[in-house]
Amino acid sequence: MERWNNTTKRSRKMYILGGFLIAGILLVAAVGLYGLQATLPSGVHTAAWTIGGMTKSELDAKLQQLDAVLREQPISMQWDNSSPIPIKAGGAGLSLDASELHAALAPVLTGNLFSRAAARWKLRHQSVKLNIVVQRSELDELVEREWADVQNSKPVNAQRIITNHDTVTYVAGRTVQHVDTNALEQQIHSIGIKLLEGALEDMQQMGATQVKAPIRLLLPMQDIAPPVTVETLKKEGIERKIAQFTTSFARSGAGRVHNIQATADTMQDMILKPGDIFDYAAVVERTKQQSGYKQAPIILNGKIVPGVGGGICQVSTTLYNAALRSGLDIVERRNHSLPIRYVPLGQDATFSSGHINFRFRNNTGKHLQIRTAVQGKTITVKLFGSMPHNVHYHIRSKVARTIDPPVKIVRNQHMEPGEERLLQEGKVGYEVVTERIKLVDGKAVATETISTDRYQPKPRLVARHTGAAGDQPPQPTGPKRQIIEDGVSGPLFE
Repeated sequence: MERWNNTTKRSRKMYILGGFLIAGILLVAAVGLYGLQATLPSGVHTAAWTIGGMTKSELDAKLQQLDAVLREQPISMQWDNSSPIPIKAGGAGLSLDASELHAALAPVLTGNLFSRAAARWKLRHQSVKLNIVVQRSELDELVEREWADVQNSKPVNAQRIITNHDTVTYVAGRTVQHVDTNALEQQIHSIGIKLLEGALEDMQQMGATQVKAPIRLLLPMQDIAPPVTVETLKKEGIERKIAQFTTSFARSGAGRVHNIQATADTMQDMILKPGDIFDYAAVVERTKQQSGYKQAPIILNGKIVPGVGGGICQVSTTLYNAALRSGLDIVERRNHSLPIRYVPLGQDATFSSGHINFRFRNNTGKHLQIRTAVQGKTITVKLFGSMPHNVHYHIRSKVARTIDPPVKIVRNQHMEPGEERLLQEGKVGYEVVTERIKLVDGKAVATETISTDRYQPKPRLVARHTGAAGDQPPQPTGPKRQIIEDGVSGPLFE
């Protein structure tokens, strides 16, 4: 009896284990079949549209239709009182973005059976999202094509005008309007969202959707202000005329007049920022390129000879005197080798390309504007900027000493021994000290020495019989260094 009972118990256990095994096999088969389903999980939806139960191909076909309808949606765009321009939403870059939806469905459609079954179970009755995207490149292309005249309009900078009476006035700039493409992109996107919501309701109710009535859209505009406004100009500090100086070139020929005028034109309305250094060599070079220089007398090694560019030092000298009377820092300047007629000794500024330059620094703390005027046979340089009204500068030059002219003997073998003949009267040279005196309310408060200049004397030439040729000291040989002043080129003398 006991043996029978044990046998019965073992049979019962085997039956139970077999049942569990069969149940497990059936469960695995059920899970596999569940994961193999070709349709989307039940209840899955995107907004109002239920997509559960569809196959992937059915869903893709519906999404293509939805995207096509959205792209075909007519939009009437209008700017101000201009005629409306009809476009399609797709032409403005709008399209359906199903990437988030596809990403949510991917685990259900790919992977092994068990992972797909788990994803399917988890996704039941869940919401997946469709989005709207606006391709900015397509929208920009639309705007540039349809409203090119609007987008290409340029703002007009404000201007500073210096009148004939030397007053500083301003002309306001002009602001223009451009299509605000950032705001337009947001508007198109918002339209797309609303269209998508309506289309999804249509898909739920009717299984399809269609293009809606045209949507009117007023183009968003933005003001494009000029980079230079009256306010920015006023901040530069060019408030009034702070100094001017005039020189005369009444005896100049046509070539010299041209050179003065051309150089003055190059400097016209040049503006120096605070701390900027004016460079006269750059002005001369620019004038050579733009206008060219004509023949006019120059100074070559202390002698006046024919050359090209004569007169350029009258421009630099006139500017130098205006700079002195503005209290500007003189960085580089040298006097002529010979005295000149149009300014007092010690108040000239020569130029020699590669050797002598004229430079000054704008130390006013504000912008500085150079104005030039050639009228008749005079040149005037005016400086406009900022300087206290009660401050003025007086320039004083005085001869510290005179330099007697040396005597230069010219040998003449045709003269009698001891005979002497004057060929050229000499001229004395000078050493000149120039000072700048600062006046505040008419009283001198500071005096500075600007320069100590030397003007070479002109030798006294005397012809004389000096004996046999062999008795003469040897003359220097080789080319002499050619220093051209008040010009850009000239003849070469050995």
